[in-house]
Amino acid sequence: MGRELYFFKFDAELAREKLPPLIDKEENFSFKHHISEEYKKPEDDLVFNSIRKKIVENVELLSAKELGHFYDWFYNRNFELLTHLKYYDNGKVLHEKMSSYGIDLFFSGGSSFVNIFNNSLGDYEDLMNINMGVNIGYTCDAEQFMAFLDYTACFIAEFRLFINKYYHKQQDDCEDNLKIKKIIEEMNLSSNSSCYKLASSEMEKRKPYDIEEIESLSSWVEFRKTMGNEISYSIPIELKRLQGNESFWLRSIPMLEICSELKKKIGNYKGKITMLHSC
Repeated sequence: MGRELYFFKFDAELAREKLPPLIDKEENFSFKHHISEEYKKPEDDLVFNSIRKKIVENVELLSAKELGHFYDWFYNRNFELLTHLKYYDNGKVLHEKMSSYGIDLFFSGGSSFVNIFNNSLGDYEDLMNINMGVNIGYTCDAEQFMAFLDYTACFIAEFRLFINKYYHKQQDDCEDNLKIKKIIEEMNLSSNSSCYKLASSEMEKRKPYDIEEIESLSSWVEFRKTMGNEISYSIPIELKRLQGNESFWLRSIPMLEICSELKKKIGNYKGKITMLHSC
C-alpha cells in the first residue's frame, strides 16, 4: 500500500461532549490499551492523559502524531466491531462515525496525489516565506489553507493553459482552455485576484525553463513512438529524467479540480485543519 494523506477538520464542542466517555471505556479495544501498545509505562499514561486533556480543552490542539494515534485506534476498533460490513463500506461508515464524535476526515488522497500535493505545498511555502513569512506545516487555520488552495488552483490553471499550448498543441479556444479561463475569471470575481496575479507572475518566471523542457521532450516522445506496442522495453538513462518530468506534469493537471473539491468540503468552516500522512 502506498502513502496516503488525510485531511481533518473539527467540531470542538461535539468532541468535548462525546469523545472523553468513548476513550475512557475499558474494553477489548480500549484507547488506553492502544496507547500502551505504542509506549512503555509510565509514558503511556502521560500520552493518554495529554490527549484526553486536549480533547476536553479543544480537540484542535491535538498534534498530528496524537491525531494519528486516535485515528489508528478508531479505525482498528471499528474494523473489529463492525464485522458485518463489507470491506468497501467500512471506510464510509468509519468517517461518518468519527465525524459524529467531532473529528471529520473530509478528504484523502493516495500516493500520486501525495507527491503532487506536497510539491505544491512546498512551492507555496517557499514563495510565501520569502514574501510574507507564512509557513502552513501540517496544522493550520482554514483561512490559511484556503489561501493555499486559491493560489494552487490559479497556478495549475495557468500551467494547464501552458501545457495545452506547448505540449498538446491545442488552439486557444479549445474546450479545456475555455473551461479553465472561466475558472480563472470566477476566481478573480470572488476576490482572489491577488492569488491569481501572484500565480500568474510565478508561471511567467518559470515559463522559459518549462518551454525548454518541453522542447527537450521530443527525444522521449520519439522513443515512445519507436517502441510502439512493445510490452517490455528498457528506457535509456538519458531519457528517464524526461519521462519523469512528463509524468509529473501530466499528474499535476487534476490538482485544479482537487483544489475546487477541497474548497467545497471546507466551505465556511473557520477552525483548524490538520493533514496526516500514513504509509
